[in-house]
This record gives sequence, C-alpha cells and structure tokens, in this order.
Amino acid sequence: MKDEAGGLFFVSVRGLHRLAGDGSTGWVASGFILHPSSFILHPSSSAPPLAPLPALWFITSMQRFVIWGAVNAFLAVAAGAFGAHGLKDRLGPDLLEVFETAARYHMYHALGLIAVGWVAGGRPSSAANAAGWSMLMGILLFSGSLYVLALTGQRWLGAITPLGGLGFLAGWGLLAYAASR
Repeated sequence: MKDEAGGLFFVSVRGLHRLAGDGSTGWVASGFILHPSSFILHPSSSAPPLAPLPALWFITSMQRFVIWGAVNAFLAVAAGAFGAHGLKDRLGPDLLEVFETAARYHMYHALGLIAVGWVAGGRPSSAANAAGWSMLMGILLFSGSLYVLALTGQRWLGAITPLGGLGFLAGWGLLAYAASR
C-alpha cells in the first residue's frame, strides 16, 4: 500500500509499517528485513513512521517469560481449583494427590518463569532464555504428564515425569547462572 508521497507500507500482525532502505540489500520495516528478491518494493523516506502493535513473538525475553509465567499461574490456579472441587469425588486419594502435585509444581514454576523474565529484563542472556524454555518444558512434561496420569490412570506416563523434573532442575540452575553474570 502507498501513501500520497509514494512511500510504501505493509501490514503485518504487528500493525502498519513504513519501509525504508535503498532496495539493494533489503528494506528495514520496524524490525523486519525484506529481501528484494522476494518482494518488489519502492521505499520512500518521506512517509511518516507508524508504531507497530505488539505481538507475542515480537516481544522481549522479559515480557515473553513474564507473560508465560502469568498464563501458567492462571492455569495452575484453575487446575488446582478443578482438582479440589471437580475431582474430589471422582478420583481416588492417590490420583487426587498426583493431580495436586502437578498443580503445585505448575505454580512453583509459573512463578519461576516470572523470575526468569525479571532476570532477563535486567541481564539479557542466552542462559536466561534457556532457563525460561527449560521451565516451560518442565511444566509441560512434569505437570502435564501428572495431570494426564491422574485423569486417565495411565501409569506409564510416570516414565515421562522425571524428564520434566530435569527440565525444572536445568531451569533453576540456568536462572542462578544468568542472575550471577
């Protein structure tokens, strides 16, 4: 799309962007680089810049892990409430305890993700990113396998749970390392 001055704009999930560049190596558009072999564009420097709308995959590590932590904390509270109120009469005491363990560790590591975001905001590093992704994988494998085990009774899922525990351990270790640098 073009403006009155001939400046070229494009729309993405982040919003409307003005393109700038000479067209020989590519164009920069609010963090995007568009290669000229893929797009036929004619940029203009007279077009006004427009602020893009934020999207989850274009945010900082700090924001990403705080958002993931908040979402997971919400899910952990919902799972805990579901376990306490909706499953109390449907599961045996052993499976209800498994479900509660899943929700408890889910919440611990949701808070850990928020801590990763805090550290990543002050000291961005690959260690902080790895800590966050390790905790997310830990939540998925540890809490996820325990949730499914409790709801289905499939005991073989217990073999996956320790892999999630390793993700938790790696996440906390990497967080300590990232915070100490």
